[in-house]
Amino acid sequence: MGAAKFIIRSEEVRQRVLMTILELPLVDGDGPIKPFQVVISQYKRDRSLEQNARVWALHNIAAKFLGDDADILHHIACKQYLGVRVVERGGKTWELVNSTTNYYDPETMTTRKLTVEEMGDFMTRLERTYISMGVPTGTSE
Repeated sequence: MGAAKFIIRSEEVRQRVLMTILELPLVDGDGPIKPFQVVISQYKRDRSLEQNARVWALHNIAAKFLGDDADILHHIACKQYLGVRVVERGGKTWELVNSTTNYYDPETMTTRKLTVEEMGDFMTRLERTYISMGVPTGTSE
């Protein structure tokens, strides 16, 4: 059986989840099978691909306008708008960008796990900053 993922928004889907769990085999002809993992958590829709594309379009426009690097501008914006927290791992201290995820990776943690609403706020703040710097963002405030 492959992985099954459900977003429970109705009684019908909840019943399908229950049936799926009840139909999981606990043994086969050769004895016990490998155990299954069931995780139930609040659903959170991550930022959309369109939002991500808009943020990177803004960074690329600003990079060209300012003569800078889009990746560097993104990391600066993440620290500025999302804030940082300090964690210690392996005897080292890291400043990590705040996010709604528990996945700690000081090299790649950015906007990947923001909700649609959080990413919308991030984009608004980013556009305002770039507009105040004279960057032609394609929007007007």
